[in-house]
Amino acid sequence: MARDLWQVPLADALARGVAAGIAATAAMSVVLVAAERSGDMSRMPPHEIASNAISKSPIGAETSGRARRRLGWVAHFAFGAAAGATFEVVRRRLPPRVPAVPAAVAFAAVVWGVSYLGWIPALGLMPPATDDEPGRQPALLLAHAVFGGVLGVTATGLDNRPAAPSAA
Repeated sequence: MARDLWQVPLADALARGVAAGIAATAAMSVVLVAAERSGDMSRMPPHEIASNAISKSPIGAETSGRARRRLGWVAHFAFGAAAGATFEVVRRRLPPRVPAVPAAVAFAAVVWGVSYLGWIPALGLMPPATDDEPGRQPALLLAHAVFGGVLGVTATGLDNRPAAPSAA
């Protein structure tokens, strides 16, 4: 039986969210790599966003393409970990009857919208989703759905772990 989310210390919930976010980002990355290799997108957004952000910085001219790609992966997994932690905070506010997987998929859709229709184009890091390459946004929506599904399943699995015995 799952433990009551409100009885789990916030730090533990955040750590579980980070772990679930990293697992979900790994699954999402499989979809993104497949979409890039199939030609559905010319470049994976984490790499394009990181490269464009670096270009706008004072170190832009001296940062190689390889370093930009690596920073893209780091930023991608860091963002996914932060999203997982945020989901755990949001989930603690939802009624207990709301299942984690659909909630996580909806959360991931909101992250996509806020990102690709909001802050990313506002900062000039990529075009808005409405003006992007034809195949990239469907692939991103699928990748975010995968992220949400894995996030929800992983979070639920971590909920169902037996509680650690307390020290006597």
